[in-house]
Amino acid sequence: MDPAPSPFLALPVQIRKRIYRFAHLRRPCPILIVPRSRAAAGSPACDPSSGPFCSSPESSPEWALERHLLLGEKTCKCPALPKQLLLVNKAIHKEAQEVLYGENAFAICAHGSEDFQALKMLSSDALGTLRRLVIRINIAPLLHDHDDENSLCLICRAPVSSTHSQSMLQEWTLVCQLLARSLAPAHLKLDLINNIRDLPTIRQLLGSLNSLPRLLDCHIWMGKRLDPSILSLSRSTAVELVTKLSSDFESKPRKPQASLALLPPEIRRRIFMFANLGYNEPFEYNGKEICVKDGKFTPSLNLQCYHGYCQKCSTFGVRCHCRFKSEWQSFSAHCQGRDLPLGLFLTSWQMYAEGAGVLYSTNTFTFSGSFQETLNMLQSFRPETLRLFRRIRFEIDFEQTKAWDKHEIAFLSLFSFIGKYFDVPQLLLIIDTSQDYFPSQERGFGEPSMKRLYDSYVSIMRWVKFSLSGLADLHVTLGMFFDLEPEFERYVMGPEYDSRRGNRFAKAERGKIHPARSNWEKASAIPYWHRPL
Repeated sequence: MDPAPSPFLALPVQIRKRIYRFAHLRRPCPILIVPRSRAAAGSPACDPSSGPFCSSPESSPEWALERHLLLGEKTCKCPALPKQLLLVNKAIHKEAQEVLYGENAFAICAHGSEDFQALKMLSSDALGTLRRLVIRINIAPLLHDHDDENSLCLICRAPVSSTHSQSMLQEWTLVCQLLARSLAPAHLKLDLINNIRDLPTIRQLLGSLNSLPRLLDCHIWMGKRLDPSILSLSRSTAVELVTKLSSDFESKPRKPQASLALLPPEIRRRIFMFANLGYNEPFEYNGKEICVKDGKFTPSLNLQCYHGYCQKCSTFGVRCHCRFKSEWQSFSAHCQGRDLPLGLFLTSWQMYAEGAGVLYSTNTFTFSGSFQETLNMLQSFRPETLRLFRRIRFEIDFEQTKAWDKHEIAFLSLFSFIGKYFDVPQLLLIIDTSQDYFPSQERGFGEPSMKRLYDSYVSIMRWVKFSLSGLADLHVTLGMFFDLEPEFERYVMGPEYDSRRGNRFAKAERGKIHPARSNWEKASAIPYWHRPL
């Protein structure tokens, strides 16, 4: 007769898993996998049971990974890991292992080949249960993570070398092969952090990832500005690991595919739209635009990026390429930062014409910085290309509006060029001076300064009306005197114009354009010196 089952195992499995979580098997911090030799040294930063990478309970695991594995911060607040649960019996061991390895992020700081030994000692079942793995190849110091005096990693206190080890790269290849034998397709989220600079080494490092099955998500953080070939290889690797097909599918014979040029024009245009040349969502210009600053293309700030953290990317999206500061290279297959396929324009004249038609007619282009540099850039375009633009936005910063007399002539030259060469009746113009808002809220910003801002706004509106007759739509976003926006729009477009409906494009609500604004009453008030234009 079988012995009576454990009262604990008689509970429903959902209840048992909740008990495992409340017993701290699921942690709000990554668990560091270290070799026994370093764990035995007694360093608290190397003892996984002490939770060396914990965050406060209100912090998300994603932000904990960012803080501790990239910046090297350590604020441990978690209790010890209850390893005894794994030793009770086989049934509880299996369930506890599913929670431990399936619901936690595990991290490796690899300074040498011995740092992968602990991962290789895990059972095949444990490796197959892993859902989140962060590999940090510390062959050279990274930002804010090492002590310059003693060259120790602030995460695991291991010595840091400025040269790579061939044995470590070979061990990394074996680890990838081990994971490939244990993982199911679309099961693991992998983050790889390194700042390797030479192309042969990065090819060997990323080439080992090709043995892995298709990943649920992949993110590669590469440090500061890199060689374009390394940048391209890293981005293509991150995308390939998430989109690769299974071996069964690849073994099937493929049918011959029709040439793109033979498809109907409507189908080709739709393909260009989904190749990042076009914008497929409802009209919004913040975070979805193509930005040009001082006549050069720059990344835009996605609306999902809040306080420096990108909610659409994986762990280290705080430095993904949807940030303004592009000196940090980070690649995620799920990042919504747009990588324009400009190589399509070099295929043929037909591809150039059709691709340009989609790129310039479906996107919002945001221009900022020097008006003269912007004019120089637009003058380099073909006249037929300039007539394809449909939505342009001008960000005018506080330094320009404060000293408008120095920039007014360049602004007039730019808008006279737009009025001459653009298809004005098809054009949406967005004037955005919202950067004036925060300087205007500072102490010491008095009435004379406010009067200069007001005169700048009036001058801008007069030159827009003078240069661009017959605009399709005009949206004005001011940094001060918000209640003047409708009046300025009607001054240019006519007394019946309402930008909230628009002729083709409706203006977004003020709160959606600038959600961080406060003190609306002070900033909205129309000054007493204002006279109808």
